[in-house]
Amino acid sequence: MTKLVAANKSVSEGQVLEAGIARSDERSASVLVVADSKVTNSAAPEGQSRTYRLRLDLVLEGGRWLTSNVEFVG
Repeated sequence: MTKLVAANKSVSEGQVLEAGIARSDERSASVLVVADSKVTNSAAPEGQSRTYRLRLDLVLEGGRWLTSNVEFVG
């Protein structure tokens, strides 16, 4: 997959538009994120815009919040 991305000169630039905590406790959380991305590559040099809605499940390990699961949602 990495070779394909490099061969097509794919670049994705994005930004988080909205984020919120759906649930949380001392050791875990579920976060909802809406992000926009513009993807350019050799087939689409002008770029294509995409919007993503994600749910990230987080866990607290060693004093750091780490992602344990990522899902695309509606």
